[in-house]
Amino acid sequence: MRENYQHRIKMLFLLFLPVLGSLVWFFIKVFQFQSNQEEFTDGMLALQLSRGWLEERPVLYDNFYGHHARQHNYYFILLTGFLTRFTGIYGLFLTYLGLFGVLFWQWFGGFSKFGRPFWTSNWLAVIFFVFGPMGYFIYLDYFGWHPEHYFLSLMALLALSLAKRQYALAIVWLLLTFLVKETSNILICSLLLFCSVVDLILADSSKPWINYFINKRNVIITTVCLVLFGLSMWWLSHLNGPQPSRLGVALTRIG
Repeated sequence: MRENYQHRIKMLFLLFLPVLGSLVWFFIKVFQFQSNQEEFTDGMLALQLSRGWLEERPVLYDNFYGHHARQHNYYFILLTGFLTRFTGIYGLFLTYLGLFGVLFWQWFGGFSKFGRPFWTSNWLAVIFFVFGPMGYFIYLDYFGWHPEHYFLSLMALLALSLAKRQYALAIVWLLLTFLVKETSNILICSLLLFCSVVDLILADSSKPWINYFINKRNVIITTVCLVLFGLSMWWLSHLNGPQPSRLGVALTRIG
C-alpha cells in the first residue's frame, strides 16, 4: 500500500515537472524582456512579422527591412499572429512552449509500449531535451527571438510522429517545419535520412552497411529535399526581381 502511494506521488511529480519548467521559462523570458540591458531587435522584427498581416499591413512586412518575404520564407511565423495580436511579443515564446506541451502529451501517450521500469527514464529524457542546455541556449536568445527557434519543437514532434508511425500527423509537422524558413529542407532531409537508416537496420540488421545508406528510398528523400530547396530559393529570387539568384548566392557561400 505504501509503495503504491509513493509511486503515485512520484508520477504526479514527474508529470508536473514540464508544467513547472514551462512556467519558470515563461517568467524568465518575461524578466529578460523587462530588462534594460538586452537588445531585442530581432524579437521586435519577429513580432511585426507575426501579426502585421492581421493589422492590415503587407504580409511579412517589418519597419526595418520592409518586405521581409524577400529575405526569408518565414511563413510559419504568420500563424503565431493569432496569439501575438493579443499577447504581444510574449506570444512568440508561448507558442514555442505550447508546441513542447503537445510533444509532452504525445510522448506520454506512447508510454503504454514501455514497461514500468522504463517510464521514469523516458519521461526524464524528454524533459532534459526540452529544458536542457541546448534548449536553454536557444530559448534565451540575446536578440529576443527568431522564427528559427520553432525548428527544435517542430522537428521533435515530426521525429516522434515518425517513430510512432503516425504518418498523417507527421505530414502536418513536416509541412509546418517546411514553412519556418527556406533552410528547413536541410533539417528535414537529415531527419528523414536518419529515420530511413534506422528503420532499415531494425527491419534487417544483417545486410552490408552500405545498403542502409545507398538505396532507392534515401535517393528519393535526398532528391525531393533538394528540389524543394531549389524551389524555395527560386521563390525568393522571384520576389526579389532583377537581383542575383538566391540559389546562386547559396551555392557560392557553400563553395
